[in-house]
Amino acid sequence: MLKERLGKAALGGMVVAFVGVAWMMLDAHAVQDWRAILVGIAAGAAWALTTVVARRTTSIPPLKMQGLLAAGTLPILAFGSAVFERGQVEAVRHAGPLVWAALLWAGIVSSVMATTLLFWLVQRREAGRVTPYLLATPVVTILIGWAFMGDVLTPQILTGAAIAMGGVAVVALAERGLRAGAAKA
Repeated sequence: MLKERLGKAALGGMVVAFVGVAWMMLDAHAVQDWRAILVGIAAGAAWALTTVVARRTTSIPPLKMQGLLAAGTLPILAFGSAVFERGQVEAVRHAGPLVWAALLWAGIVSSVMATTLLFWLVQRREAGRVTPYLLATPVVTILIGWAFMGDVLTPQILTGAAIAMGGVAVVALAERGLRAGAAKA
């Protein structure tokens, strides 16, 4: 959609990272959460579209863009919660410290700070050079699930994580080589 071109090494690294993520998702423990995987795929597609919008909208500062997105999605999510969920008030009343810490992390660090930084980067660099780093997200998510939620880490998940991170490293090294070549020219 942006008509950007990736070099062969960066494209290869992205393919390797996707293979690693797919390998993690095909683990028997992960496949049990197939609904969550589908939600993740849908969220990834929505995020890709948002990245295209951010890349093409360089006149809006990233933090303001983040605020506009939040203002637009809050009513939709609140409506969805009211229609499809029950017991929200009770859940808030009985939420423990881990829930509040996760909410603060997701709301401030993961959403506001990380998204604003990503929008800032995408507005200044080719999206294809920035977004492959997001392929590390499933690895971080799996590690957080293991550390705080008791999720199972199997050899297949760990192997997939290593493959995904290797692919991200290839993309990063390809980008670094591209910058070095441009600086010499």
